[in-house]
Amino acid sequence: MDPEGLRGTRGRGECEKRLAPSSTGLDLIGDGRRIAASTDTGRPQVFDLVKGRTVWRGDVPGVPIDGDGHTLLVRDHADTGALSLLDFGTGRVLWKAPDPGLPGTSASWETAVTQRRVAVSGAEGDHPFVLVYDASTGRRLGRFPGWLQGLGNDWVAIGHDAKTNTLTYDFIRV
Repeated sequence: MDPEGLRGTRGRGECEKRLAPSSTGLDLIGDGRRIAASTDTGRPQVFDLVKGRTVWRGDVPGVPIDGDGHTLLVRDHADTGALSLLDFGTGRVLWKAPDPGLPGTSASWETAVTQRRVAVSGAEGDHPFVLVYDASTGRRLGRFPGWLQGLGNDWVAIGHDAKTNTLTYDFIRV
């Protein structure tokens, strides 16, 4: 793999701003010089863009779905499966949680990771909810009805569909 291509420099010195087409809706997860990706065998990995080498590769299959540069949230498959939170620098598994029950292809699917909290959307039938976990222990701190709208180190914002077709928000300290 050509490290120059990974840094985004084209042959004519132009900068390529994306590693994936914007139409995919995929975000890059990284810390400024390292990015998370899946290997060709479906394992999570972190790649150093400056050195042009893999920093670590996961022992078990999984797809990176979110992160904050300190931790990496991985799902067994892109659309389904259990969740794992990995240390971004080493790939060490910090904790695991069961599948939240909402496919990643759902319009309601959303995740967020901060240094102290992890939130994911879930659903039972037509009833969406948000699961919030402690980032350091994996302990589930709450299950809230509605849609994930935001996450901080000690709060979560949940959206609710009001009868007037407007979205109302709850800010909950977790």
